[in-house]
Amino acid sequence: MFTGLEGALESFFEPFLSGSQWFYPLLFVLVALDALLPPLPSEILAMGTGPMVAAGLLNPVVAVTICAGACFLGDTILYVLFKHGGRFLTRYGWGRWLHKNMSVLVLRLGTSGTYASLLGMRFLPGGRSASMAAAGISRITWSVFAPLAGTGAVLWAIWMMTLGHFSAQITGFPIWASTIVGMIFGTLVGILLAGALAIYRRQRG
Repeated sequence: MFTGLEGALESFFEPFLSGSQWFYPLLFVLVALDALLPPLPSEILAMGTGPMVAAGLLNPVVAVTICAGACFLGDTILYVLFKHGGRFLTRYGWGRWLHKNMSVLVLRLGTSGTYASLLGMRFLPGGRSASMAAAGISRITWSVFAPLAGTGAVLWAIWMMTLGHFSAQITGFPIWASTIVGMIFGTLVGILLAGALAIYRRQRG
């Protein structure tokens, strides 16, 4: 049973984590779009850069640069849409869907300390999209947004690669399995951070 499950998982993840020439373009597209569509599994590819670097399949500098650049691009698009594109968003069905879902995320995670959230909230589940939408709604200027979002994107890319790399080094699992372990650990860290943030807000009233 477990052997069959392992084979199925390996068959599913292997095409995405094989280090082929189209990995970088796919990584860029999914990470950028993930800001607008949080359910996209871009974290799988971002986390997978760690084990692939450990296996010698990717250049770490190139992987971080592409991942961070895509993250910043997606963040910027979402920020601009919510700062200047209110009428545009409500004109189309997908725009209304995006506005509704981002508003729910903002209400759930809050907008207090928006400057700090541009750096830190991207490490929470759904936090990246919520913080970018909140920055647009709060009319944060580009001169403030750009360096904070850019720094946050680089930190996120390094964090994802580091998690995947250490997962591969510690477990010795194949690339796909190390990626899953890293994803589980990263999700647990995000949940703990979200819980700590919720407790902090309740204590502040």
